[in-house]
Amino acid sequence: MFVLFTTNGDYYPWWQKLRINESVKVLASLGLPEDKIIYLGYGDRWLGPKHPYNQEGNKQCISYSLREETAGYGNVQDYRYKKSGYHSKFTRKNYLNDLKDAIYDVKADIIICTDFDRHDEHRALTLVFDEAMCALIKEKDYRPIVLKKFAYASVFEGVDDYYSYPFKPTEPPIKNLLNDDRFDTDVPQYRWEDRIRLKVDDDLKKIPLRGSYIFSVSKLYRSQLMTNRLWYMINDDAVYWWRNTKGLQYDAKIDASSGNAAYLNDFKYIDCSDIYPPYGSIKMFDRCVWSPEEEDNKKEFTMTFSSPKDIGEIILFENFDPESNIDDMEICFDNGYSFHTGELKHDGSASVFTFEKQTGILRIIFKLQKTSGPMPGLTEVEVYECHQEFQYDDEILVKYEEGKSSVNRIPEWRISLERFLILAGYNITLFVSPWNLVENIRERRYNNMILKKYDPNQRSTNQ
Repeated sequence: MFVLFTTNGDYYPWWQKLRINESVKVLASLGLPEDKIIYLGYGDRWLGPKHPYNQEGNKQCISYSLREETAGYGNVQDYRYKKSGYHSKFTRKNYLNDLKDAIYDVKADIIICTDFDRHDEHRALTLVFDEAMCALIKEKDYRPIVLKKFAYASVFEGVDDYYSYPFKPTEPPIKNLLNDDRFDTDVPQYRWEDRIRLKVDDDLKKIPLRGSYIFSVSKLYRSQLMTNRLWYMINDDAVYWWRNTKGLQYDAKIDASSGNAAYLNDFKYIDCSDIYPPYGSIKMFDRCVWSPEEEDNKKEFTMTFSSPKDIGEIILFENFDPESNIDDMEICFDNGYSFHTGELKHDGSASVFTFEKQTGILRIIFKLQKTSGPMPGLTEVEVYECHQEFQYDDEILVKYEEGKSSVNRIPEWRISLERFLILAGYNITLFVSPWNLVENIRERRYNNMILKKYDPNQRSTNQ
């Protein structure tokens, strides 16, 4: 296993040393040696009106900590210096190339990447990762299992339900914390019912929390106050979003009668010309929809493969703007087979069409037949040989099964006591004995979340 950090977390200059050292200690405690940790060494936040992601490819950028090139700290070297003997200048092109090279150096079978949320660097990472992944699929035919996971929604900003009885699975994202509460997540194409749910090891779900292994590890991440958030983060399951890399569309050239056809097979569900705008509207995703021009009489695009393909499933993702709809499309294969889609799903999620396998296909034409709204179109088209379902296994990708948790829960009277103390005004971890309570109050160990004044206005609730 490898762990890759794109930034040094040096929003404050003195944090570079702190956060690199913390990451080494935390991962070492989990059994991961330092040579399995990759630091790209990019900055955390930037000077100027735009993030490097939205700059021209070779434009020099300067981080908040006034750095201009990648760096590590002490014996920890940044990726490019370790690999090539020089530091990368802070440019968009270098960020993409460093990430792409690092991914291909490792060639992992499974990749888990942070998804799009309100943090600028999370936004940049997931979008650059999608570009890197698309390039590696097309150039190297590298097709790992890719899972995306939100760092904030349902995790760092999850529901405070660790002491619920019985142990609860992950709740959907809190609506008033989303970019647009008409959707299930901050990526409009994801529907909560389509999430991948993996089993969480029982060792991570121990009561009392302070006696668990994960608590002792989290104490090493003091800069992020991780112990303060564990009861929001740990659930009976772990939720991910599957991005299938097996599609045949990456081996095809797409030409359109009008509109930007490059959006249709770029591995990106979303993209934006400026990642800085605050939450509040899906209008920030202004660079990801193929939509033909209004005066275009054809309103179609052609997918031409480099070699004959056998095709049995097509997945279409409509523009997620609820006012821009495709009510029918005709899909025509070069062997004479064709079908009409009817109305696509107007929330932007996957419209799946499975059919009898068509063999030896070199070309498919997609024609818009009936549309409505200002910008009808598609964000992505996926083409497969057969029906696609996520494949769980018995070792790493273990499927979560409802009601199968084997955690030994504490007696209900202790839970009632915990809840009583919370309602009385203090959020107190459930201690093993009264003496522990007295001792911890005396020592004032607030940094380990032993005692915290309860604020009802800050407590998360599912809207």
